[in-house]
Amino acid sequence: MGDDTLEGRSPPPAHDDGHFDERVAARYDVSAAEMFEPAVVDPVVDFLAGLAGQGPALELGIGTGRIALPLAERGVPVHGIELSRAMAARLRAKPGGEAIDVTIGDFSTARVPGAFALAYVVFNTIENLTTQAAQVSCFRNVAAHLEPGGYFVVEVEIPAAQWLAPGETMRVFEAGETHWGIDEVDVVRQGLVSHHFEQVDGRFERMSMPFRYAWPAELDLMAQLAGMTLRERWGGWRREPFTSVSRQHVSVWQKNTIRALPSEGTVRLSFPDGGLRLDDLVVRLPRPGDEDAVAAAFADEELREAGNLPVLSRDELAEALPHIGALVESGRLAPLVVADASTGEILGGGTLHHLDAERSVLEIGYWLYPHARGRGIATRLARALAEHAFSIGVQRVAAYVNVGNLGSERVLERAGFTREGVVRSLPKPDGRRVDKTLFSLLPGE
Repeated sequence: MGDDTLEGRSPPPAHDDGHFDERVAARYDVSAAEMFEPAVVDPVVDFLAGLAGQGPALELGIGTGRIALPLAERGVPVHGIELSRAMAARLRAKPGGEAIDVTIGDFSTARVPGAFALAYVVFNTIENLTTQAAQVSCFRNVAAHLEPGGYFVVEVEIPAAQWLAPGETMRVFEAGETHWGIDEVDVVRQGLVSHHFEQVDGRFERMSMPFRYAWPAELDLMAQLAGMTLRERWGGWRREPFTSVSRQHVSVWQKNTIRALPSEGTVRLSFPDGGLRLDDLVVRLPRPGDEDAVAAAFADEELREAGNLPVLSRDELAEALPHIGALVESGRLAPLVVADASTGEILGGGTLHHLDAERSVLEIGYWLYPHARGRGIATRLARALAEHAFSIGVQRVAAYVNVGNLGSERVLERAGFTREGVVRSLPKPDGRRVDKTLFSLLPGE
């Protein structure tokens, strides 16, 4: 390896294929063999397939198809963007590779025809964009490709700078008989160069590649600038909790569903077909087959009173559920259910209603079955409904609770709402008029 030091040395210039030229592509799958193991790949594909539904999906930096090929085998149409022709050629040579369309180009700017339900970039590849401007451009490019409500998933390491002692710039991330890996960190510019020393044909070869790291909060801001909102953040693909000691994160942002009436410029009620993910919960529109799970709420006197629900029979619900989409499109009401993301069990519900499109004001409501209470679900639901309202252009979210319903008042206060006072003589679904306490939330609060 020689006796020269790494201090101050820059990586060699990139070729037309970036830093993944023919030499790198030829042994990529072997050098990263552990990343191709089913135990590593399967959780990634499970996670992405669950978000993509019927697709299509767009992979940024598709490489040799480590994730794209098994995802396509699940029935999700996949299109890729890849700078390296050498890497793309390896993908096409694999079984099923010819069926995956690949656009050659920089994934921060390259455009692909069509709209996608999911876009994703894995294995720290977002860091291959070595400037903040390029990373911001990537988020905006993804947003331009996503359909309203579509998801963007990023898997990336927590910056190595977190584990450096003051004044240190080097961190060994792998030390073995045939490979050494050393990260050289520039904490001022949020840059790093990964130096790899690998044994090839009995001698060690060095390859150095530049990256730009970004903290989770910075990525969230990039998403916000691109019109996307954080929906999930995990410590891994198996939805491990993200904590202060996590070494990576898998983050999911959703493209905001902003719609406007073209003639008047007023906001329009909408909700993503795929629902909203809240970690272990999903908030979605009810669908045929949900009538048994929600009928109990409409028959329960306490839930009807607290949740402002009308009296509806199971048969009436079954008749109404196929027409929920039209109801939302009319702007009158978006009835919702909140379910356990793992089991599908319906735990409660909510509403977006009484939209004043001209004034950009919307009301929310929520209810939970008794066994789902005391777990913070109502607070998360209220906040999520308000954030979705802001994403479609609403400027004021209101919530009314029956006077004396202290539990519901605490829910709204924990969700960040402000108590405004008592509004007298508001109508109930059964025709009664009661006093209610008004709470409100504004964007940014």
